[in-house]
Amino acid sequence: MILRQCFSDGLNIVIVETEISMKTVQLAKDDASGNGGCPSVHMREDGMAVVQAPEVDADTFAGLPNVLPGERAVYIKPEVILEAADKIRQSRRG
Repeated sequence: MILRQCFSDGLNIVIVETEISMKTVQLAKDDASGNGGCPSVHMREDGMAVVQAPEVDADTFAGLPNVLPGERAVYIKPEVILEAADKIRQSRRG
């Protein structure tokens, strides 16, 4: 996340950009991965989900439609996604 701050000395305007790291909370993890590792799903402070997992192979990636520059694809079991989704729903219910 980038924090942009504007300052003025009366004559000039200065824009300062600072990158801020976000804290994450792990929502779900593949039980077969042991104590560490992945795949796993995390939630950032700003509400964005983050998936940590091994990248797909080149052939699989080449078969994906509409891939934009900078995008990556990862492998993750559907059960891990569903567990994370359940926890997100529960947290939104209060």
